[in-house]
Amino acid sequence: MNVMIRIQLFSDQIQMPFINVTGFNAFQTADRLSWHKHHGFELTFVHKGIVHWEIHNHPTQHLTNGYASLMPPHVAHRGLDEVTYPCEMTYIVFQPGDQETLRHTPFTQHEMNEIYRIFSMAGPGIVKINSFVIELLRQLKKIFFLFQSDESQTHLLPMIRGILCQIIIECAFAFRQSESLEVSNEIQASIEYMEKHCSEDIGIKTIADVINKSESYLYNAFKNEVGLTPNEYILKLRLEQTREELLATDKSITEISLDAGFTTTQYFSSTFKRYFGCTPSNYRKMIKRPNDDTMYYFP
Repeated sequence: MNVMIRIQLFSDQIQMPFINVTGFNAFQTADRLSWHKHHGFELTFVHKGIVHWEIHNHPTQHLTNGYASLMPPHVAHRGLDEVTYPCEMTYIVFQPGDQETLRHTPFTQHEMNEIYRIFSMAGPGIVKINSFVIELLRQLKKIFFLFQSDESQTHLLPMIRGILCQIIIECAFAFRQSESLEVSNEIQASIEYMEKHCSEDIGIKTIADVINKSESYLYNAFKNEVGLTPNEYILKLRLEQTREELLATDKSITEISLDAGFTTTQYFSSTFKRYFGCTPSNYRKMIKRPNDDTMYYFP
């Protein structure tokens, strides 16, 4: 293949069983990309140009900058008519699995199972990504070049692993939000109540009373239909609210956390870092300074 630049890192190089392979390709001219498939899920992102994926037994995908393409395991795909046009792309092939795949990730087994569920339901598919993911991809590309030039720079490995996990979880959020969930009237009513009151001190009993059901019914039905427990869904709503305020306002971290319903700033910061891989203050810096070449480390 006429590849101008090709950088590829495998699981053993980044010491992360969750990731099969990741890399960056730059095609200078149109070239052939024949049928192929992967054992894990593949996320593809285009920095420049366009990619047309021809997928076996599925509609063709047209991928441009600002979107992510998801390809499920063992699904054959190729460049349309075996052609890949001039472009730059980053790809991540990952395989959610057992306890071993949790090593060097921030995920619990439950969260890993949820990642698998979301991507299994979503692919093959395309979803719009936010500015945070675009910035993470820019940082990842830069680190790829640094690591390729000198693989002895092992201090870069935690950053690579952190950014990869963050990109994957952000895409999982995006695909889950794009799902048209078919839920019962009771669960839809509970979702609407949570969305209106997520910053308040509400619990399962309060929500169960709203829909005139028992707490056990709400817990089991919500988990079955939405894929999260009611408390997990409330936490997700609160975290999304804080991300929006970090981007759109100049409020202090303390004010943002209290507005969203977190009891202490310390709990908010630790929860935010656990889910998004960086502190709220670093998240704000990365979003508000997209042209800055500073690289942020994610322990």
